[in-house]
Amino acid sequence: MKIAHVLLVHKNPQQIVRLIKRLAHPDVDCWVHIDRKFDTPDFRQVLSSENIFYVLPNINVGWGCYNTVEAMLLGMEHIIAAKENYDYINFLSGQDYVLQPPAVFFNYLKANDGLEFIGIQPCE
Repeated sequence: MKIAHVLLVHKNPQQIVRLIKRLAHPDVDCWVHIDRKFDTPDFRQVLSSENIFYVLPNINVGWGCYNTVEAMLLGMEHIIAAKENYDYINFLSGQDYVLQPPAVFFNYLKANDGLEFIGIQPCE
C-alpha cells in the first residue's frame, strides 16, 4: 500500500521539515504545494528529499478561497499522473502536526483497505 500526503504550505520551512520527518514511512510520499507568495529558496533548500515532490505551478492561495481547492486539485492531478499508484491521498496544511507515529496511520488504512473517509451531510 502507498500513501500520498499533499501538503499545502505557506510559511515556516523548518516546521514543514519537522512535519515531513514525522510523516516519514517507507510507503509514504509527500507532495508539497508552496503558496506562490512564499515560494522562496529557503523552502526549496529545506524541502529536498527523495520522497518529496513539488506540486507545480505554484498558485496564489488565499485563506478560505476557492484557490485552496484549486491547489488541492492540482496536487491530485500530479498524483494521478505519477509513476506510483497510491492507495490513499491525505491532505494536510503546513500548520498541521501528526500526533501518532506514521505506522499507526498506515496500519489503520491497511486494516480498512478500500474504504473512503470522506463524508457528506445534508444541508438544511
